Amino acid sequence: MKKPNKEDTIDEVNMNLFDKETENTQQEQMHVLYEVEEQQEEQQEEEPKEHQEEPKEHQEEPKEQQEEEPKEKKLTIDELKEILTEKIEKKNTALSYGYTIKQVYDYFKTDDVYSLLKKEQDIIDFIEDKYKTSISSRKSKLSGVLKCYTVLNLESKLLKDRIQHYKVLLKIKQDADKEKLTDKKTIDDGNEMIQQCKNEMDKLGEKVKNDIQLLNTWNITVQMYCVLKIYLDIGNLRGDEIIHMQILDTDTEEKINYINVKTNKIIIKNHKTESSTGTRIIVIENKKIMGVFKKGPGKYLITDTNGELFKTSSKFGEYFKSLYLYSPYDLRKALTSKIVRDCLTNGDTEKLEQLAYTQGHSIETMLKHYNTYNQENDNGLNLDTCLID
Repeated sequence: MKKPNKEDTIDEVNMNLFDKETENTQQEQMHVLYEVEEQQEEQQEEEPKEHQEEPKEHQEEPKEQQEEEPKEKKLTIDELKEILTEKIEKKNTALSYGYTIKQVYDYFKTDDVYSLLKKEQDIIDFIEDKYKTSISSRKSKLSGVLKCYTVLNLESKLLKDRIQHYKVLLKIKQDADKEKLTDKKTIDDGNEMIQQCKNEMDKLGEKVKNDIQLLNTWNITVQMYCVLKIYLDIGNLRGDEIIHMQILDTDTEEKINYINVKTNKIIIKNHKTESSTGTRIIVIENKKIMGVFKKGPGKYLITDTNGELFKTSSKFGEYFKSLYLYSPYDLRKALTSKIVRDCLTNGDTEKLEQLAYTQGHSIETMLKHYNTYNQENDNGLNLDTCLID
């Protein structure tokens, strides 16, 4: 706006002011218009995103509807009996299995077989309580229940393991019934041998505890303590498995037997049944003996009095017997007989199976060759007091 001159009239000055205000107003309007247009453009850019998301929500709804549609399968006891009859050739067997599962079905008062079969441990407890006086009946009834799982394409490791448990017990009973009294020895003889070896082990343990130099030099005293500890607490390994056994702080690909002090495991690669059973891996849970082994990496488990390896397991057996009056083989028989006897009296098959694995033979072999110290009062083991029917 031009500066007013003196000669300008009042009207002319007012007109100039009006023109300036109009110009400012127009500029402000234009500025506002630009802002509105920019906002509209931004909204137009954002709107397609919203429209794109909406179909996605609509697509998810059918999925939710589909998830709601499937219903749990149900099966009545009569329908299960029909399936058993169809899939089991022997009619009497099918009827027997049907009768067993009907007992379970009625006890739990359920209207659906599938729901019932989810209660595996409860079913096992029911069967074992109902047939607690007969091991063979327990095995038979649990096998019948397992068949119901099988025909419905269901799995039950719990039932399979329990059935295997009773198979082992029955096998021990059958083999014990077949045994002749020839060459059998008394339980007291076996227990006396075990106790004597334990006493010798404790004496060696005290010597090692009171003389650290024995440990530092890996003295024969320490070696024999370790051997007895393995025999009595872990299992009676064969002589040829331990005479060249090394103590290491790492695993190795070499075909040797060794104790790994890092993993607390005994690795048996070189043994009598390696072709059929492969490498045996035995976990050492006793912390005390592991503390001793940790002093021996780079050493052999056992050497003779001259620090040389035993050339044969027989030589080691002779040395062992000269110290403790019994051979490792005798001790194996005594220890095995005790575990078999415990299994017969309390039904604990786990320790028996673990010992068979540790010692590298089957339960059948164990019962046939090592169950020697089982006579009581010169009449053999009294099986009437056992948990075997």
